[in-house]
Amino acid sequence: MNHVEAAALVRGMFDDEGRAILAEGGAAPSWEDALAPMPPQIFGVKDSNPGIAILTMARDMWNRSGDLRMATAVTRGLLGWHVANQGREHPDSYVELGALGYLAQRAGKEAEGAQMLEEAWSGLRSVVGGRDLRLAVVAGNLGLHYARSGDLERGEHVLEQALRIRERIAPETVAHVAGQLGEVRLRLGRVDTALECLRQAWLCELDAHGEPHPRTVARARELALVLNKARKFRESVAMWRGLDALAQGAPPEVLAEVGFQLGVALYHTHKRDEAIRRVQQAVALTRTLGTGDSPHAELPDRLSFAAQIDIDMRRPYDAEGLLTEAVEIQTRISGADSPDTARRYVQLANLIAKLGRIDEAMGYMDGASSLLLSTLGPEHAHTQMAVEATVGLLIAKSTQMLDLGERREAAELLRHAKSLGGGVLGFDHPDQLAIQKLVTDHRLRL
Repeated sequence: MNHVEAAALVRGMFDDEGRAILAEGGAAPSWEDALAPMPPQIFGVKDSNPGIAILTMARDMWNRSGDLRMATAVTRGLLGWHVANQGREHPDSYVELGALGYLAQRAGKEAEGAQMLEEAWSGLRSVVGGRDLRLAVVAGNLGLHYARSGDLERGEHVLEQALRIRERIAPETVAHVAGQLGEVRLRLGRVDTALECLRQAWLCELDAHGEPHPRTVARARELALVLNKARKFRESVAMWRGLDALAQGAPPEVLAEVGFQLGVALYHTHKRDEAIRRVQQAVALTRTLGTGDSPHAELPDRLSFAAQIDIDMRRPYDAEGLLTEAVEIQTRISGADSPDTARRYVQLANLIAKLGRIDEAMGYMDGASSLLLSTLGPEHAHTQMAVEATVGLLIAKSTQMLDLGERREAAELLRHAKSLGGGVLGFDHPDQLAIQKLVTDHRLRL
């Protein structure tokens, strides 16, 4: 069969020969024109209703290519055909309703699409049970809707069902939904079960396409990044080694990322010489990827890790230079009043404090704490860490002032430390006891 014969089949499916679909889709004046760009293999389909099969595959290709208008028009036509010929409650009708809901959401109609997806999900479960691949397709799209809307628990539940169905019926197709479930579990903080899903997605792509295939590489990268974040470095080293071998000749951005992440994993598995070399190479390459006005987004993190290496190697002044650069670049990327910039100042202030420059460190840390408190709130871990460090510096400085006999200045610092720390960390925090001890021992008035 060729595209002309396929066009005749499609026209015969509809009373108006599908003209309404073409008009709504706006892709071509005739079905011959619409189907002409399609690959020849879709016209060789073996199916009891080849017209439906061809139109369904063509719809999927329009969707993948980003032609949502034509994909939506065809889906609406397929839904109408199934309802007219098989009934509203036929499984294929629910499948097309779910597809229409998915496309509506892709077009920005989130609520309308959600309603169709939920109806399709409920309807399919009532007519096919829980072991049908069509149900897995709808469940995957519905689970993603829940995740996007912030209902992660429901998203996880529905995606779990989609994954179980595919594992039983079509295990070779689990990669996509396993990856999606892994991402939802990461957002829920369930790192171990998320890693299981991400491994499953990677292995599925590996079995289907082989190691060098872009889909396999993308899954391997996703898994390796999460392994590094979860500090499972012994496992991640092998992943990054494989990605490093495949990255030869890749764009500089890929080389910088793989080299840096491999360096991080190597550093934490005591292969420090190679780790330091890879991190330094990655930092140097990352510096070249951006411009003065638009530095590369990952450069501050990479500089900070390089600085930590210098601190571990007892090169604090080299580390200070890198952290100062990280602050400057983060400011250019996200602005002076961003929480990311504040976090960079916290790192710099901690180092400066260890070098004995308490006043300078206190200025950076106090400002960063206030900014984090106003942007992230008192419950955020970054805020609490910065406030705890700030209070510690205030106590250290007040102790110096007391040693010099400057009681009034010490009392002012302790008053600020008590107010800031108590409001964020709680008045039962050990620092509050240290403040009270200084007040009592020196008979200060706060």
